[in-house]
Amino acid sequence: MSEDSLVFKTFYGAITKGISQIDGLTIYSLVQASLAAKTAIQKEEQARLRDAIEHSTPAVREFIDEFACSMMEIMMNNSPLLRLMIWTVERCGQLVGWLRQFVAVPAESYELYRSYRYFEDIHALAR
Repeated sequence: MSEDSLVFKTFYGAITKGISQIDGLTIYSLVQASLAAKTAIQKEEQARLRDAIEHSTPAVREFIDEFACSMMEIMMNNSPLLRLMIWTVERCGQLVGWLRQFVAVPAESYELYRSYRYFEDIHALAR
């Protein structure tokens, strides 16, 4: 893959920014790393990036898929609250929206949840 390609620039930047945010493995550093990676990817025009991923070689798509899966796995393994949130949404989707009116979710956990779902979308796109 050419270093000039949109996919290379985007994911190289996401990995670099994500790694630079990790200062010890804490939930806070994990949130910062996932947000930095997500932000780096989102800076690109989404339609162009989607098109570039869809037209990438199988090896590139496999790399993107593995990157997204790794980010999701790291988040799940390091946040019990994220695991609970995902479990709840998968089983009680409509109820969660209603419950959010009454139950406060810590901002970091909610951002981690949103990052997880974003990487889940990237994973689906790369497959």
